[in-house]
Amino acid sequence: MPGGVFVYHFIFAAITWAIWKCRNKACFDSKLIKHPVEIIHHACSFMSYWSGLYPPEMQGKILEGVKALLACVHRAVVVQPSNVLRILPAMTEDDKDEEAADE
Repeated sequence: MPGGVFVYHFIFAAITWAIWKCRNKACFDSKLIKHPVEIIHHACSFMSYWSGLYPPEMQGKILEGVKALLACVHRAVVVQPSNVLRILPAMTEDDKDEEAADE
């Protein structure tokens, strides 16, 4: 994406916000992240939404960059095996017993 430092701040903000939202889902809703690509998809949705705040010529550039990023991520996911480990492993019975003992 052309635009220099502005674009890097824009991407950084979107990724940081997506990580924070995924973290909140994991902590408060017990919804585990199944694949790291979920964060990228979430960040891309933020960038697409936020592009409406900019002039039309910049909107087009941002949306082109988001499409290119999604295409790249899609190609990377297609070649990965389907048995990719979760970021946060599921709780085992031992973990549940320990947690109950702590309470």
